[in-house]
Amino acid sequence: SAISISKDEQLKGMIKNSTIAESRFLDSLGMSESEREDKLLKDIVIKAKQKKKNLEKDTGIELSISEEDIKEFVREVEVNRNDYDKDNDNDNQEEEEKGNK
Repeated sequence: SAISISKDEQLKGMIKNSTIAESRFLDSLGMSESEREDKLLKDIVIKAKQKKKNLEKDTGIELSISEEDIKEFVREVEVNRNDYDKDNDNDNQEEEEKGNK
Protein backbone atom coordinates (compact mmCIF):
# COMPACT_ATOMS: atom_id res chain seq x y z
CA SER A 1 0.00 0.00 0.00
CA ALA A 2 1.00 3.64 -0.33
CA ILE A 3 1.24 4.02 3.45
CA SER A 4 3.58 1.02 3.69
CA ILE A 5 5.82 2.45 0.96
CA SER A 6 5.81 5.84 2.67
CA LYS A 7 6.75 4.32 6.03
CA ASP A 8 9.47 2.17 4.38
CA GLU A 9 10.94 5.39 2.95
CA GLN A 10 10.68 7.09 6.34
CA LEU A 11 12.54 4.16 7.91
CA LYS A 12 15.21 4.26 5.19
CA GLY A 13 15.71 7.98 5.85
CA MET A 14 16.28 7.25 9.53
CA ILE A 15 18.70 4.43 8.63
CA LYS A 16 20.64 6.72 6.26
CA ASN A 17 20.92 9.57 8.77
CA SER A 18 21.83 7.25 11.64
CA THR A 19 24.41 5.39 9.55
CA ILE A 20 26.13 8.60 8.42
CA ALA A 21 26.15 10.12 11.92
CA GLU A 22 27.37 6.97 13.63
CA SER A 23 29.95 6.30 10.92
CA ARG A 24 31.40 9.80 11.38
CA PHE A 25 31.52 9.25 15.12
CA LEU A 26 33.25 5.88 14.75
CA ASP A 27 35.73 7.51 12.34
CA SER A 28 36.56 10.05 15.04
CA LEU A 29 37.38 7.16 17.38
CA GLY A 30 39.87 5.81 14.84
CA MET A 31 38.08 2.52 14.23
CA SER A 32 39.19 0.38 11.34
CA GLU A 33 36.85 0.01 8.38
CA SER A 34 35.92 -3.58 9.26
CA GLU A 35 35.35 -2.74 12.94
CA ARG A 36 33.22 0.25 11.92
CA GLU A 37 31.10 -1.80 9.53
CA ASP A 38 30.48 -4.52 12.13
CA LYS A 39 29.47 -1.98 14.76
CA LEU A 40 27.34 0.00 12.32
CA LEU A 41 25.46 -3.08 11.18
CA LYS A 42 24.82 -4.21 14.73
CA ASP A 43 23.77 -0.81 16.09
CA ILE A 44 21.75 0.44 13.12
CA VAL A 45 19.90 -2.87 12.67
CA ILE A 46 18.83 -2.72 16.33
CA LYS A 47 17.64 0.90 15.96
CA ALA A 48 15.92 0.24 12.63
CA LYS A 49 14.10 -2.85 13.89
CA GLN A 50 12.81 -0.88 16.88
CA LYS A 51 11.72 2.02 14.63
CA LYS A 52 10.04 -0.46 12.24
CA LYS A 53 8.20 -2.06 15.15
CA ASN A 54 7.01 1.37 16.36
CA LEU A 55 5.89 2.42 12.86
CA GLU A 56 3.97 -0.85 12.43
CA LYS A 57 2.35 -0.42 15.84
CA ASP A 58 1.39 3.20 15.08
CA THR A 59 -0.02 2.48 11.62
CA GLY A 60 -1.26 -1.10 12.00
CA ILE A 61 0.49 -1.84 8.69
CA GLU A 62 3.32 -4.31 8.28
CA LEU A 63 6.34 -2.79 6.56
CA SER A 64 8.01 -4.69 3.76
CA ILE A 65 11.62 -3.89 4.67
CA SER A 66 13.47 -6.92 6.07
CA GLU A 67 16.53 -7.19 8.30
CA GLU A 68 18.59 -8.14 5.23
CA ASP A 69 17.26 -5.05 3.42
CA ILE A 70 18.35 -2.94 6.38
CA LYS A 71 21.85 -4.43 6.38
CA GLU A 72 22.18 -3.97 2.62
CA PHE A 73 21.04 -0.35 2.87
CA VAL A 74 23.50 0.36 5.73
CA ARG A 75 26.33 -1.03 3.60
CA GLU A 76 25.18 1.05 0.61
CA VAL A 77 25.04 4.24 2.68
CA GLU A 78 28.48 3.51 4.16
CA VAL A 79 29.99 2.93 0.71
CA ASN A 80 28.43 6.15 -0.60
CA ARG A 81 29.04 8.20 2.54
CA ASN A 82 31.76 10.29 0.92
CA ASP A 83 29.27 11.35 -1.75
CA TYR A 84 26.72 12.30 0.92
CA ASP A 85 29.39 14.25 2.79
CA LYS A 86 30.37 16.12 -0.42
CA ASP A 87 26.72 16.92 -1.17
CA ASN A 88 26.25 18.28 2.35
CA ASP A 89 29.44 20.32 2.11
CA ASN A 90 28.26 21.80 -1.21
CA ASP A 91 24.83 22.57 0.26
CA ASN A 92 26.42 24.24 3.30
CA GLN A 93 28.79 26.26 1.08
CA GLU A 94 25.86 27.42 -1.08
CA GLU A 95 23.94 28.47 2.04
CA GLU A 96 26.96 30.39 3.34
CA GLU A 97 27.40 32.13 -0.02
CA LYS A 98 23.72 33.15 -0.04
CA GLY A 99 24.09 34.51 3.49
CA ASN A 100 27.10 36.61 2.47
CA LYS A 101 25.26 38.39 -0.35
